Amino acid sequence: MAIYKVLSFDQSTQKTGWGLFEGGTLVEYGLIDLHKEKDSKQRWSMMVSNISQLILEKKPRVVVVEDTVLQRSPTTLKMLAQLQGAIIGCAQSLSLSCEVIYPTEWRKVLGIET
Repeated sequence: MAIYKVLSFDQSTQKTGWGLFEGGTLVEYGLIDLHKEKDSKQRWSMMVSNISQLILEKKPRVVVVEDTVLQRSPTTLKMLAQLQGAIIGCAQSLSLSCEVIYPTEWRKVLGIET
């Protein structure tokens, strides 16, 4: 079986973490930190742009995004859902497979107790 790249995101509108896996091994990771941008619409647009650029740069075969979960603020939930949709749309426009995973699932895989 061929070794392939998976680019995963723990996305947020302020700080989005990402990890690049090759053959199941974490080879690179980082943080897109836009918390200093106070205009939420501008920050969202910048986050989408940064994530899209990362997908283009890293050339994964699969993109994994964290599923949205209930938030205290309906506005926050809406923005996170829109961000998730933008990532999925970017992946699909590049003919990449995209998986959505619940936070509890990826934490369990990594052995993180919550």
